[in-house]
Amino acid sequence: MAPFDTIQATNLRETSLGTSSLLTQEEWSFVKKISDLFPDRHPSISERFEKFEAMAPQQRLKHANAALKQELRRGFVQRIEQGVTPEASLSDVENIHEHSKNMRLILRRIFNSHSDHPYLQEIGEEKKKDMLIKSFRLAAVHDLAEAMTSDFTPVDMQKITASDKTKLEGLASRILFEAFPKKLAMIERYEAKGRLRDERNIDHLNKVVDLLEGGVDCLAMNVSRECFDEWMGTIEQGLKKYQDLSLCFASKALNDLRELRTEMPNLVSDYPDIQQRRVAIMDIIFGESPKISSRKMPREARVA
Repeated sequence: MAPFDTIQATNLRETSLGTSSLLTQEEWSFVKKISDLFPDRHPSISERFEKFEAMAPQQRLKHANAALKQELRRGFVQRIEQGVTPEASLSDVENIHEHSKNMRLILRRIFNSHSDHPYLQEIGEEKKKDMLIKSFRLAAVHDLAEAMTSDFTPVDMQKITASDKTKLEGLASRILFEAFPKKLAMIERYEAKGRLRDERNIDHLNKVVDLLEGGVDCLAMNVSRECFDEWMGTIEQGLKKYQDLSLCFASKALNDLRELRTEMPNLVSDYPDIQQRRVAIMDIIFGESPKISSRKMPREARVA
C-alpha cells in the first residue's frame, strides 16, 4: 500500500467540493478553520478530507489503515522535536496503526489474565468473550478517523476545544464509513450519552487501555526519568475518569510500569527491536497472551 500522500486518484468519484459531497458548505468551512490552526500537518487536514471523500467509498478504510502506518504519534514527536527527550529518536516512535494493534494485544492479555476483576467475574465466561470481541472491534476502528484529522496532543488541544475535536472526528467518520454503516453505527453507539451499561464499560475499557498502551510505549522508548514520570502522571490523571469500572488492574499496571523502569537496561539489551520490547513489557505487566486461534475471532476483531 502506497503512503497516503502518494496515493493515486484511480478510484475517484466527484470531489468533496462537488454536488455529491457528504459535508455541507458550513461543515467544510469548519474543517478549513481547524486545518488552518495546524499548518504543520502535511498533507493538511482539509486536504486529507478532500482526498478521502474523492476516493471510492469501499476503498477509504484500506487507505486509512495505510495512512496510519505513516502517521507517528505526535505526543512523542513533539517531545523529540522540542529536545525534551534527546535520548529518543523518531525511528522509535510508534505509528497510530501500531498503537491500535498493541491496544488489542493488551486487551487479549487483560481478558486472559485478569479473571479476578470484579466486573469480569460478574459477567461470566460467555459474556466476557462477547465483551472481548466487541472491545477488539472498537479498538480496531477507534483511531481510523485520525487518518483524516491527524493525531491531537495536549499541546494541540490548547488551540481547539474538545467539542471541536469530537465534531471533526464525527465528520471524518461520516466520510470514512460511508460504505460501512454498521461500523459507523457501532462507533456512535459506544459514544452516545444514552448508551447501555455494557457499551459504556467497553468504551471506558478501550480508553483505559489506550492510556496504558501509551505507558508501555513510553517505557519501551527508554525516555528520561523526567519525561517518564510526566507521562505516568498524565496517565494517572486520565485513569481517574474511569473509576466506575473498578479497574483494579489499571492502577496495578501503572505501578508495575513504574517499577519496571529500573529494569530498562536489561530490557533494552535483551530486546533491541522496540516492538519486541513493547510485547515483552506487555507480557510482564499484563501476562502473556493466550494462544487463541485467529480463526475463532471475527475478521474485524483479529490483530492485524
